[in-house]
Amino acid sequence: AMFRHGVLVAASRVKPDKKWNDLVVGERCRLVARRLSEWAYDHGLDASTMRAAREAELAGRHAEARTLRQDRGIVILAVEWPQVYTRSKSKGDPNDLLPLAGVAMCLAGHLDVEVRSYRPAEWIGQCPKKETGDPLVSPRGQLVWRHLSTKERATVLVSHDSIDAIGLGLFALGRLRMHVYPGAT
Repeated sequence: AMFRHGVLVAASRVKPDKKWNDLVVGERCRLVARRLSEWAYDHGLDASTMRAAREAELAGRHAEARTLRQDRGIVILAVEWPQVYTRSKSKGDPNDLLPLAGVAMCLAGHLDVEVRSYRPAEWIGQCPKKETGDPLVSPRGQLVWRHLSTKERATVLVSHDSIDAIGLGLFALGRLRMHVYPGAT
């Protein structure tokens, strides 16, 4: 999901190429991160601005770099940092979550931007999601969807992954508010 000046401008699932399945995990992470950055450039991220911001940053002109990124670049990359549980508490193999961190760090290195990482419990709590079917009928999908304007909703290619990415972005922007029910801690 990509936000510009606090407003969602695009959200979709970026699919990896099936032929990458035979590659080692680090290489798959690198290629998925590249695909994500290409998606961002296709949706308005300006490559020359990002290059100029990086050059300003390397020269020690940090305020100039941030100003450049605020207009047509990416200021912050918000990523979900996987929470690894013991096998007895995990739905599947906990190692399956580790490539998520690999993709996030490859993307951060490629874009050379500030990174904020949040564990699932930090940004979404225990709000359940469905992993099949319509993501908008799950409690998580409904929560995220109701925090979007009609204009923002029109930019979304709905999938479970895009809804999570939007929710994470909304949280990072301070726009996602969790409802606390009486008796909840």
